[in-house]
Amino acid sequence: MSVIRCPNCGDTHCQLSSDKSKHGFIKLFFFGLFYLSWILFKWGIGLVVFLCFDWWIAIIKKSRGEAYYWKSKRFFTFSTKTYYCHNCGTNFRA
Repeated sequence: MSVIRCPNCGDTHCQLSSDKSKHGFIKLFFFGLFYLSWILFKWGIGLVVFLCFDWWIAIIKKSRGEAYYWKSKRFFTFSTKTYYCHNCGTNFRA
């Protein structure tokens, strides 16, 4: 498992706060076609990132015995990972 470091102070004492999007149906109802095209566009970018970057880096990191956080995962999930640093009080996404 990779260690999350604060970009401000470099401390590893960070707490995860996961927020999910609560407006999926409302966006779909009011903005239907535009929202669905945005989701398909976002998934297309995620697929390109996965095919061109992620699995190559994952193989390299696995051969070194290191952990790897998949960059394409953020394109397919509807949640953002926000961390809170207990040392300096900074909120950041990772």
